[in-house]
Amino acid sequence: MKKLQAPSSNLLILLSFSIFIFVFFYYISSLVPLAGDDWGYAINGLAQNPLITAFEFYQSWSGRFFSELYGFLITPHKEIWNLLNAFLFTGIFILTLKLASSKEYLLTGLVIIFLMLSVKDELRMETYTWLMGTTYVIPLFLSLLFFYTNYTHILDQSKLSIFKFSISMFILFYIGLCMENIAILMVVSNIIFIIYYYFRYKKLKFEYIAYLLTSTLSFIILRLSPGASARLIRDHADWIKLNPFDQIIENFPKFIQLTFLDHRYLVFLLSISLGMTILLNILKSKTVRVYDIIHLLILGMSLIINVSLQMQSRFPLEIFEMMINPKSSFNLIFWVIYAITIYSIVWNYFNGAIRDKLFFFMTLSGLGNGVMMLSPIFGYRSTLYTVYFLILFIAIVVSHWSIKNLTKIILVIIFTFLSFNETKSLIYKYQLVNRVHNYRLSEISYYADNPETVDAWIIRYPIYTIHSGDIEEWDIYHQDVFKKYYNLNSKMKLFFYAPEVNYEEFLKQKGW
Repeated sequence: MKKLQAPSSNLLILLSFSIFIFVFFYYISSLVPLAGDDWGYAINGLAQNPLITAFEFYQSWSGRFFSELYGFLITPHKEIWNLLNAFLFTGIFILTLKLASSKEYLLTGLVIIFLMLSVKDELRMETYTWLMGTTYVIPLFLSLLFFYTNYTHILDQSKLSIFKFSISMFILFYIGLCMENIAILMVVSNIIFIIYYYFRYKKLKFEYIAYLLTSTLSFIILRLSPGASARLIRDHADWIKLNPFDQIIENFPKFIQLTFLDHRYLVFLLSISLGMTILLNILKSKTVRVYDIIHLLILGMSLIINVSLQMQSRFPLEIFEMMINPKSSFNLIFWVIYAITIYSIVWNYFNGAIRDKLFFFMTLSGLGNGVMMLSPIFGYRSTLYTVYFLILFIAIVVSHWSIKNLTKIILVIIFTFLSFNETKSLIYKYQLVNRVHNYRLSEISYYADNPETVDAWIIRYPIYTIHSGDIEEWDIYHQDVFKKYYNLNSKMKLFFYAPEVNYEEFLKQKGW
């Protein structure tokens, strides 16, 4: 009789982290309400066949067919979304850790968890806790699954099973009809696959050509949407008059802001992880070269810029104003140099498949936001792919550190504390949101029972928690769908107010 082998420490760590991610995201998801576009999609999803409605939207509104279909299918059923959101982020965590090719999961896993929990407030609001924001999360999960499914086959020329090939083809077609920037990234990825495979093995692979054709076809279908074209002409007539070069010039400061300046923890750890790699290389070789110093100086400058917002609030000096202004000549030049420096570091301090992988995901992270410079709408949720490919980049770097056990233990303690602190903060924040939402429901219930009321005063959610949960007077569409969703008198005027005291005190005064 064979002895049962105990599970490896890596497997136990992966299982523990995965359970934590799932429970955390499920709990947070259960606390947040539908908001903004969620109301309209929930109403439309229940009104008729979601498939028909999604096709109608393709003709009249958006080429994102599968994103629209998701909205009509899922938003009417919040409990399904609670589970889906938890499964998606658990899958994203597992795939990120696996793609990092870490020999041990503890430190790398903690770094990934911290970076997942500490994203910019606006990005979290628009993707983590918003039902329609999940239309951005699904392509992220699928893209990571695609890369994980195909990565090893590129390196060892092993045959791709029919099942994996079919799954990959479905993923590419689905992503192409979800979101423009990730759709372009998948086209570019498949071009890179073909070029890389050809130069490495001097031959073409049928599967990668099929991938490119599928991803391109899907993206073309998205772009040919009559609704998207009509909306672009109607809502952004001035933008489409600009040539692509002028569009890039117009949006370049926003690219700097949404890629580097706003994601402080991410850029901080990116610079620290690469700086640590250089220092470890210096210790190993016992040699300091000129380019070591140049790289470290540029990384060090990025850390100074990273804390410039806090410094400016205490010391309102012109130099800090310059560092936090995305339109300043300093930022427009420095971050281009910084990006080039990252490529230089990867080239000089890594080799083999790891270097190729770092180049690949660094390129994708830059393109994720880069292609958005050609769009009139460039917001936080569009940066999700750049942020997560950078998280993966950092995870790959960290997983290949050769450090002593004592150093590793210290880093594990630090990232455990940081992750715990972020977890505690987010749980408190969304428990408060849930209490405020329940109070809001009591107000809505009153106005539903008293339809003759002319003005309805409804409490706002705490700042930086729920995306588009509070409606301004000029936002007629969301005012209308809110009233329809909650069965309020269509002629009632909605006013959203913030308490004069903090929310805890307000709820206490109201007996909540």
